[in-house]
Amino acid sequence: MDEMEEEIAEEAGRRYPAYNKIVDVLGINRNAKAMEALAEVLTFPEWCSWSRTRNYFGLWPRDSKTHYQKSKTARQALERLTITIKGYRVKGRDLEKVLKTIWITLKTQKTGHPACRRTNPEGRSGPIISPATS
Repeated sequence: MDEMEEEIAEEAGRRYPAYNKIVDVLGINRNAKAMEALAEVLTFPEWCSWSRTRNYFGLWPRDSKTHYQKSKTARQALERLTITIKGYRVKGRDLEKVLKTIWITLKTQKTGHPACRRTNPEGRSGPIISPATS
């Protein structure tokens, strides 16, 4: 299992330029399980908006109507990452703190996350709108 986790962490380091920076910020250099969970967390949401990212992982105030997350696998990956960093007995605040650290680190990087870099063919940022074909 450790070999697979190390391979996943190496591949994430190649695919995401900010991965190694986030590993340093979170202090998980030697923890293969934490690095694998971070790689899994980075693949899920669109990291452009904090509220969208937070909602995707199901980090909203508790009420009696909501009993689900938008992505259960994403939430579980975030919980695994937080448990490897903080230890057991993590709370929602701990999950949000780790997620916020990742989000801020991605925002401060020059390259950002690939999902946030949307440019149309003319080089302007914004949604890509293709002409209608008739």
